[in-house]
Amino acid sequence: MNELIEKLDSLKEPILINNILPISENKNILSILSNQTKWYFGHEGDYNEKPLYDVVFSNDYPHMGMTLSTAENGHKDFNDHPLNIYARVISSIISSQLKFQYKSINRVYWNYYFKGQGGIGHVDSQTTNNISVVYNLMDSDGGTEILDKFYPDIEGQAKIFKSDWWHKGVSTKLDKSRLSLNIVYDL
Repeated sequence: MNELIEKLDSLKEPILINNILPISENKNILSILSNQTKWYFGHEGDYNEKPLYDVVFSNDYPHMGMTLSTAENGHKDFNDHPLNIYARVISSIISSQLKFQYKSINRVYWNYYFKGQGGIGHVDSQTTNNISVVYNLMDSDGGTEILDKFYPDIEGQAKIFKSDWWHKGVSTKLDKSRLSLNIVYDL
């Protein structure tokens, strides 16, 4: 079994790494993200089985924010988009600091929530040898709930956890919005 998986299994909580990128680079990422045109309505967990228009426009379902996907499973060229280059650099820093190697990056999602929106509890992958990262590009009073514990958004912080752990994005109450990067690795 992979040493990182064993460590996470024994800790039963995410590993937190601060100051992954300088604040100036987080601002550059935010600038790039603010000009992207392929954002779509978020849907996750059990809501993936519902028609998207029901989830988005019906009052019966919560609003789960917006997502921009810059890499899905099987993506190979991480030089194809400046956001993927940043995801690759963030991945390299995390893997270097935690001393692990990943086989591939399965996906790169950028998640944006307005005040009052939030995620639904879900897992990123059922595969036990996948690792997820939530990287915060800015401070906010929102955060991520992982295994029923709340972790606030801290700019430049990465939360590393097993992809089969239950988690969800938590909305802001006072701040206008929150934005995070979600990366899934195959170990």
